[in-house]
Amino acid sequence: MHPKLRKCIKDLNSFFHFTAKLIPFKKFLGTIMKPSANSIFLAAAIAFITILSSTISFAQPTATNRGRDFYCSFLPNFHENSRRFEDVLRLQDSLFIFIGADIPTSGIIYCTNRFGNTIQYPFQIVNPKQIYSFAISWFGYELEGWNNHGFLAEDSINQEGKVAKQHFRIVSNDDITVYALNQSSRTSDAFLLLPVDALGTEYRVMSYPSDGFTFPNSIALDLSSTPSEFNVTAVENNTQVIITPTAPTFSHGLSIDTVLLQKGESYLVQTKITYSNLRPDLTGSKVISNKPIAVFAGHQRALLPVELRNIVSSRDHLIEQMPPLSSWGKSALLTPYPQPPGLTTFGTDLYRVLAAYDSTEVFIGGVRKKVLSAGQYYTDTLLIPAELKASKPVLVSQYKRTSTGVGGVGTQAVSDPFMMIIPPKEQFMLSYRCINAQARGGNSRTPVYSQQYIIIVAPRTAVSDITFDEFPVSSANFQPILGSQYMVATLSVADGTHSLRASEPFGIYVFGYGQVNSYGYVGGMSFREFDYQEPEIFTSPDCFKVRGVAIDTHRTDSRLESVTAPLTLQKNTSITVEPFNLYADSVHFTASLVDVFEDGECTILAEDSIGFITSKRLLIPGFTLRSSAQLPNGQLPELTTDGPLKRTYCFPVTITNYGLYPQVIDSSSFSSNTGLFSVSTILPVTIAPNSSVDITVCFYTDHFGIYTDTLSIGNNCVTRPITSIVLTAIPDKIPPVITVSNSPCPVPVEISISESLPSDLGIKSLTFIDSLTKNVTVTSSPGKGYQSLDMVINPTSTDEDAFFAFVVVDSAGNVSTIRDTIPGFTLSINMPNAPNYNLDFGETILRVLNCKEVELENYGQFTLDFGHPGLSQNRIFSIPPSQQSQLLIHPKEKRTVSFCYAPVKVNDLDVIETDTLLFHFGCMTKSLILKGISVPAIQTVTSGCDIPVKIISLELPESYGLPANYISQNIPNPTSNTTNISFMFTEQTKASIILYDAIGNPVVTLASGDFARGVYEITVDLSKYSNGVYYHQLQTPKERITNILSVMH
Repeated sequence: MHPKLRKCIKDLNSFFHFTAKLIPFKKFLGTIMKPSANSIFLAAAIAFITILSSTISFAQPTATNRGRDFYCSFLPNFHENSRRFEDVLRLQDSLFIFIGADIPTSGIIYCTNRFGNTIQYPFQIVNPKQIYSFAISWFGYELEGWNNHGFLAEDSINQEGKVAKQHFRIVSNDDITVYALNQSSRTSDAFLLLPVDALGTEYRVMSYPSDGFTFPNSIALDLSSTPSEFNVTAVENNTQVIITPTAPTFSHGLSIDTVLLQKGESYLVQTKITYSNLRPDLTGSKVISNKPIAVFAGHQRALLPVELRNIVSSRDHLIEQMPPLSSWGKSALLTPYPQPPGLTTFGTDLYRVLAAYDSTEVFIGGVRKKVLSAGQYYTDTLLIPAELKASKPVLVSQYKRTSTGVGGVGTQAVSDPFMMIIPPKEQFMLSYRCINAQARGGNSRTPVYSQQYIIIVAPRTAVSDITFDEFPVSSANFQPILGSQYMVATLSVADGTHSLRASEPFGIYVFGYGQVNSYGYVGGMSFREFDYQEPEIFTSPDCFKVRGVAIDTHRTDSRLESVTAPLTLQKNTSITVEPFNLYADSVHFTASLVDVFEDGECTILAEDSIGFITSKRLLIPGFTLRSSAQLPNGQLPELTTDGPLKRTYCFPVTITNYGLYPQVIDSSSFSSNTGLFSVSTILPVTIAPNSSVDITVCFYTDHFGIYTDTLSIGNNCVTRPITSIVLTAIPDKIPPVITVSNSPCPVPVEISISESLPSDLGIKSLTFIDSLTKNVTVTSSPGKGYQSLDMVINPTSTDEDAFFAFVVVDSAGNVSTIRDTIPGFTLSINMPNAPNYNLDFGETILRVLNCKEVELENYGQFTLDFGHPGLSQNRIFSIPPSQQSQLLIHPKEKRTVSFCYAPVKVNDLDVIETDTLLFHFGCMTKSLILKGISVPAIQTVTSGCDIPVKIISLELPESYGLPANYISQNIPNPTSNTTNISFMFTEQTKASIILYDAIGNPVVTLASGDFARGVYEITVDLSKYSNGVYYHQLQTPKERITNILSVMH
């Protein structure tokens, strides 16, 4: 490439990188740098660029910290002497403005107090090597917050959250550099002012956590607590400002605050400190406006690090003017501060990095430290020189630590907290004129700052070319900065104005230390506005399409170069991008579905001329509804059914959403428009993805025949046929179907009557036949079918037989009839003097068998089958073996059954022995209670000595008085697992013991063989048998003895 061309391109490259691309420069460069470009074309190009360079250089200068019009306001400081009676002490704290110039110049300083009164102070700089210094008492000119220097400010004094008049304006005839200093006893800080043409409309605040603390052993807030704070000053009338705080503010909490400011008005924001939130921090708060504004941020009086409260003590004011977001960079060179002797050993200097955008990666010395979202920040110790890099724009600040420990007030510790914004290297300049500020305090007017410094950060290739006040700076002063091609030098300098120059852009940091006091600010910077923002894409959905626009319209944006949709990311979509000229600020596009009955998607890529790309995935729902019986190749499914005549017949049609998004059915229609078919479902209906719903279709006709139609559904964009319907209307010739439930319990009787065929016209009437209906109660309810009826029939009295008969007629005149009976529990137990089915044996003597007869009568019309009835215990009460066969009682029959009572033990006084005989009929039971009282057997005999002896028997052995052979009741009974059975023989005999089920079927032989005279016992395992009543029977050639056995698991 031609060397002159290379130089011109280098000179212009930064301009075209940071402007709105008024011409397609990137493509122009690509053309002229081709090897085929001839010398004449190159010469013309060089001439063109040279002229363009000089023209642009004149018309579009890059803003720096030098300017001719400045606005500022001073944040609240902490003035310990504010309540002194002597004016000389109360008003001695001052606000300073320092002005430096490269050439002789003059101007005016406008000072406006809280009452809106403005005083003009002309200034003149004759010798550019000298500083113009202006000072005014803080009182009335400094903004005042809720902390009135250790007291809670009255509402008339507190300006937090209110529009305030205080501000300063500095106007000059030539470019000047302006610094400001808020000087108070043992708390001060200085800051670099930005000219109006370097201001912006979008800011993020850099601050520091509030220093909140309570009185010892109390939750009451100590009013020496000091807040994080910032202020906005307008430079034009009708400036609307929107503030989004990151911490609760004193007046508005976390609410977004909108305020309208006129030219010169200020708006102070401070945190609200509470017992539960002692460290609120406004760092990251967002401030945007419709016109340029000046933003100042810091802290009323900071302890640093604030986490060391009660370990370190001295505090200092923090303030810096915030650069607008458009001038932030992606780098910063971190440099530790000199540490004077005598400092407390606790705490370290800090740095903080604040992100403008989401997903911002932060690297220190090449090592990734953090990923930040917009408004988030990262704080770490400042120990060694290092380069900070970020993937997206960031704002970086450094903080000097507290110098004095607890109890150190009054010592000679030098330095204290200050805050300094560190410029990105993208904003470095070739030369600076800066000021090391000085103030004089107290009656002695001694200098406040005893140590003054300037830190230089410069490229390695430029350190040998740097001059300070026209003298070269020795390269030996520099040391490398970790992870960069830059070096750093810390120079100890004198008060006043200094000038620095280099062959390449470099940066300077200016600061000074005094006794428990300090200040610091960046020595200067440019304010090139970078395009760090990707294009934006906005979309609006329409029927099966998305209309959108890509924009790149911010003041610093470089405009659009392309808007595309990669084919590989398209699915069922067609993309149309409207024609546009390169570097347009907006481009419209449309994405449409190819098949509106399928979902689609695509991705839109918008690229600006710097190379930033924004992608947006567009998801476009189709109308993805169909009948659940979908056929291939788009064929309509056919729904076939029969229907009745002269009655509305309704049936379901299942609709399925096979897509990815919810679908709404707004409308339905039929192709024939005959009115025979209709949809009764109330619309709209929403169907979730991969779900189905039924809609109800109804039909009515008076005429026999086959009817066809097509059902379509739709929304506000499209209508889609989903199924063909073929319905045959036929007359109802089938009578209602009557179904009687089968139940082990005859009571109640459940009956269902249905007309379930599509041609059925439904139940018209149901009539009971009174002459055939007796002793019943009927309950009916609608059934589950289309036309059905459920009934439950209960006997009015279960002790009587019940009868019913009814006729059902459907709407077509078809008739069904049923006649049935419900057997009652028609058992009567006839016993004289035995009320309530209690058979009382009275008192019975031991050894006496007391038997009584009971008459059982069936007074009903159906046979009563009680199986083999048995007593619950069958020990002292029993039924003779001859009567233990199956008990059947026919209608109108009477049977006599005997029961015996044979007590074997005399119980306590008035103890009644009982047993129960249960009669089971279906699910009903009647009980016969047997009861008796045992009394002693008394026998009088004469002894061998002729002495009468009375023998009283209170208990008999089990076998006494029983048959010669004997089998006991099993123990335990009922049983769940094993049970024991005892039996006895008085002589050798052949015998067996057999287990029978409840209806007399043999189950198992428990014992069998020839048994000698004696008593035996067996253990039987019944765990494998089901619950119920069983019988175990002792069988010998002469007799059979039976006992009931119950199994209950």
